[in-house]
Amino acid sequence: MQNWAGTHHVDALLEAGDIVYPDGAPSRFAATIDAPYATLRASLPFWAALGNHDVMWNNGNDLMSYISMPGRSYEKLITNGDVTMQLLVLDSNDVSASQTAWLETKLSSGTPRWRIVMFHHPVWSCSSHGNTQAVIDAWLPVLTAHNVDLVITGHDHNYQRFQQANTTFVVTGGGGMPTYAITGCTSTPPLQASAQRHHFLGIEATSSTLTMTAVARTGETLDQISLN
Repeated sequence: MQNWAGTHHVDALLEAGDIVYPDGAPSRFAATIDAPYATLRASLPFWAALGNHDVMWNNGNDLMSYISMPGRSYEKLITNGDVTMQLLVLDSNDVSASQTAWLETKLSSGTPRWRIVMFHHPVWSCSSHGNTQAVIDAWLPVLTAHNVDLVITGHDHNYQRFQQANTTFVVTGGGGMPTYAITGCTSTPPLQASAQRHHFLGIEATSSTLTMTAVARTGETLDQISLN
């Protein structure tokens, strides 16, 4: 990630949850947050969603305080010249009516060029954890109705990409723990791309194109898509 950041303009670090394995305990913060992200966090904001492992300790409150999360759901705006990106972060450990209403309100406001939504549990997944029905029922209709450009999730330890209508859905769970096999898909859109590899995502925006690249820990490109 540091190598990639050295040759690309980076505005922020995003984390799709399960930051502190295995149980979100403060005693693990130094090893799971401070050490791996020390160089990047020295100059970049760190915006995270809560994963199921993160909330095993004090419901994630200590972690939220430690990394200065503004809430369990929150909005960030990135503006660079004529490019505006809206990032909405949700807590999929609790797919509540209040979060659904908040999502609807935020997606109905403003005119950003790009809209990205991030939470931990995947809408669809052809792997160990599979689909998240609560998210499909409550959030999927809102996401597609508002033509969200990109939805970032984690939970299953691999890379997967789906498309429904104008929205691209990504599972990016290959941050460091042992990877999970890609299995058969059940009740999902066609699986556009997948890899059982450790990786991260690079997301780059211009006024006309949003490019997402899945980069392996070796530096090779596993998948890339450009959205217009």
